[in-house]
Amino acid sequence: MKKNRILLAAFFILFAYTFSHAQNQYGRMRIDDLHEKKWEFFVQQVNLSPAESNAIKPFFLEYEKNIWQLH
Repeated sequence: MKKNRILLAAFFILFAYTFSHAQNQYGRMRIDDLHEKKWEFFVQQVNLSPAESNAIKPFFLEYEKNIWQLH
């Protein structure tokens, strides 16, 4: 019986640690960083010139933020 209590306590401690560790915000990517990475990938794939890139980027970022808010 005492062994079961010890195992149960160890399980709850492990569960609490895992749950609190999963809520860690430091390792998560920020939304703005995600949009920037998507923009960099888009520019590389489409081969935009710097002038085209500067003209399109504000629309792209506005679109991404609006889509994110909808979700």
